Amino acid sequence: MKFINQSLNIPTRSSLAANITLFLFLVMLMNFLIFSYGWDERSDAAALKQPYVDLPEFLIPSVWVLLISLLAYVRWSLNKYANLQAKFSRKLITIILFLCITYTFYAIAIKGILGIYSGLVGNLVILLLLIYDIIFNFKFEFRNLNWYLYPVVAWIVFATTLIMSELAWF
Repeated sequence: MKFINQSLNIPTRSSLAANITLFLFLVMLMNFLIFSYGWDERSDAAALKQPYVDLPEFLIPSVWVLLISLLAYVRWSLNKYANLQAKFSRKLITIILFLCITYTFYAIAIKGILGIYSGLVGNLVILLLLIYDIIFNFKFEFRNLNWYLYPVVAWIVFATTLIMSELAWF
């Protein structure tokens, strides 16, 4: 625990690099596990409707690299503030980061319609946590960091609509 505090929770450039590197490494590790074991293959694809937009395969991981980097930057930026509110927000951003990183596990690796619904629930939880953090931050001096969270909110909303279109909800 002392290592984490010394390397991730201080407002230095090396800490910023450690935050971004750690969380991007975790994304790559999760994706390696999912795709190397073939957990990404849907056996129930016939039961799902085609989503309303077909994205190129390279786009989703590229967007997530950017979004995880933004979240890691926000997490690091909160180290500049010594108050309890900033510490709470940093913990919330850390939870959001881990939910985003493990998304491929609980939404893609789980087979069947349960994986689709767990992805939907995961998106909604992430969205609620992000909205809560944005509203919570409006009262404090670090409210400008909300601008870095808006692209994450937009992508989660977009991804949620894709899942809903696969389930033929619209």
